[in-house]
Amino acid sequence: MLAENLGHILDERHEKGLQEGLQKGREEGREEGEARGIAKGREEGEARGIAKGREEGEARGIAKGREEGRVEGALTLLLRLVEVKFGAISDDDKVRLLQLDHDQIIRASSRMLTATTLEEIL
Repeated sequence: MLAENLGHILDERHEKGLQEGLQKGREEGREEGEARGIAKGREEGEARGIAKGREEGEARGIAKGREEGRVEGALTLLLRLVEVKFGAISDDDKVRLLQLDHDQIIRASSRMLTATTLEEIL
């Protein structure tokens, strides 16, 4: 009977130790899994953010480059038309023309047809 009781006590302790070990293992596994998941999520999030930022930056750069190209092309044409119609212009007048934005350049170009002086264009 003592041997049975002792065996039963040992079995209970063994079972209790086994359950505690399993519980501790689960907790450690969850913590480790959570830490890995967070790290992986951060890496993926950062990679996606960088890719998205590059795409947006490239799109903005293309749009800005196109706009600058339109302005530069329109301005080049306006300067050429002014010089054809009025001859060489002063550096001060060139500076004034260079300060025009795209809409102002378009309006000035439209006035080229009827203008008799540079001032009428500006």
